[in-house]
Amino acid sequence: MALISRLVLQCALFLAISNSAFGAPRVRDVWHAYTADGHRYGSVHTVVTRLPEGNYRVVVETRLLLDVFGVNREEILERGEYVVTPDYHPISIAFEGKRSSGTARVTARRRREELEVTATVAGVERARTFGLTELILPRPCLDDWLADRPAGFTAGEVAVLDEEACESRPAKLKRIDSDGAGLMWSVDLGPEEGEQRIALDSDGLRRGCSQAAGMLKTERCSAEQATDIDFRKIAGRDALMFPISEEIGPIDRLESLTVELRWKDIAFDRFRLEDDRQHVVARSQEGTRYRSVVQIEPAKPIEDPARLPITGPAFAGALGESRYIKPHDPKIVALAREVTQGKTNALEAVQALSEWVSKHVEVTFLAETLSGPEVLACRKGKCSEFATLFASLARAAGIPTRIVLGDRLLPGQWGGHMWNEVYVGRWIPVDAGYNEVGKSLALLKFVDGDSVEAVVPLRLDLPASLEVRIVGHRSSAPLATRFKTGIDGRVYTNAELGCRMAAPVEGWSIEPKTQPGAALVRFKVPGKDDVQIHFVGFPLPVAIEPKTLLGLRRKHYESTLKELEFLSDEARIVNGLKGVCHVFRHAANKGQARRTAEVMWTKPGSGFLLTLSVEEAAYEEVKPRFEELLVSFEDLNRK
Repeated sequence: MALISRLVLQCALFLAISNSAFGAPRVRDVWHAYTADGHRYGSVHTVVTRLPEGNYRVVVETRLLLDVFGVNREEILERGEYVVTPDYHPISIAFEGKRSSGTARVTARRRREELEVTATVAGVERARTFGLTELILPRPCLDDWLADRPAGFTAGEVAVLDEEACESRPAKLKRIDSDGAGLMWSVDLGPEEGEQRIALDSDGLRRGCSQAAGMLKTERCSAEQATDIDFRKIAGRDALMFPISEEIGPIDRLESLTVELRWKDIAFDRFRLEDDRQHVVARSQEGTRYRSVVQIEPAKPIEDPARLPITGPAFAGALGESRYIKPHDPKIVALAREVTQGKTNALEAVQALSEWVSKHVEVTFLAETLSGPEVLACRKGKCSEFATLFASLARAAGIPTRIVLGDRLLPGQWGGHMWNEVYVGRWIPVDAGYNEVGKSLALLKFVDGDSVEAVVPLRLDLPASLEVRIVGHRSSAPLATRFKTGIDGRVYTNAELGCRMAAPVEGWSIEPKTQPGAALVRFKVPGKDDVQIHFVGFPLPVAIEPKTLLGLRRKHYESTLKELEFLSDEARIVNGLKGVCHVFRHAANKGQARRTAEVMWTKPGSGFLLTLSVEEAAYEEVKPRFEELLVSFEDLNRK
């Protein structure tokens, strides 16, 4: 769920300018780099020139290399050209950014005392006209404006233009004691971005910027250094990802889960750990270090769902509009009406909306956060996009909906996640990305709010110190109780996942491998160590389409393998279970091409993957044995 990617994009526009006489933008040509753990992963090139008529042109070019969870590498390119008066009033703006969601464009033109702004993001166009009787500061002019503040200016506020959102937002400013090399400013642009510290040299040029929570840093660099950048992987603590501390078996068999949370410097009252399914059973504090133990139980059934629409002052915030949740957008309203037609109670409507979102939005780990209408237009996104679209549709249907930030239990690890809570007579969880309504054992909530912006402040602070550890669980017995997990000759059995597979001929062997949260074995072909055949079984909390799972692997390969060529992509049936197969070739070591076939299939609660990787010349010889392996697969719970 990681909102850091959205913050990276926003900070890219935030990197600014700061060389001419004070009281106007400083003419210059400077570079800054985004850094993390001592490595550069992005650059910003700022060029400011004085125009013949006395105005100033500010050109900001940004390049970011992001690897989201290791499955989606994305190069983000942005270019903004801003023409402003010497006192920073905008005259025109031309911005273009290339991202996974499409090309974002913004144009703005001053007409008399008004600024007309038109923005297109992820296929959605919006427009707004701003009055210019008061200063609305373009973001790239913020450094210069701060450098021009008189010595007596220690705190204040200025309106800053967010041109993509067609919004003006107040920036709260505070001068911090100088470190001897210049001035330091605290800039708070609201909950979504948090507080940032901007360091200016004595000549007013930016030395660097860091977010107070420590997740984003930029620093001055040379042009040569700015080209020496590499992909930054958004994973681990930055993405609120934590390894599972004990073996718990398939997630779908959990009946109770107890989790210990530890952190520091964040007060208890900033969390919302209690609800109908999640209860705090212990908590303690030692100085600035905190500990909570929460127990998660199955959600209770809804016996008398509320009828639509649900209204009342208590639900005003959960039915309203915000930066990313747009229940009044005409296309959102029309779709909500279509999907919920004939549904008389809130629970039926929620189930229909969750199913629609799950089926019609592709899982893609975008390096940005999109609004509900933008997700509807581009039909792709990560957990935050599923949450904003679902919230927009549900509120349009008259169903109070909140945004929830927390972790989701995945095979082998916790993953930072965002989902929804809806009121259908009482509040229940909804995770539209998994089409999961009312189920709760895989969801660990940290906080909820009426908007994305409401939960982001805690999101920004958590990576610095949060630890998550499972301290207890209770699970139901596996269905295939008369089978035993293990290898017997040429047969591999997994009782937990209820499956069995047999090597096709004598002489083959089966070698167990280690992979957290999954069962992994290698089928070894005698005398051919170069032939790699692996079977992976893993628990799934809910039913997920095999196409979605294999699609994520394809995105990973597209960003990591050289000379990649996909040869086929087709549906497959494996022992009556729905699956999908893709075949591709790619360059390997010593210049020899390899061909790979992967088949993914699922059943309720489990997913399975069989892979074959071999030198191109040997593929056709080995392929029949690979097909025999597929035929040998047995679903033991159906026997």
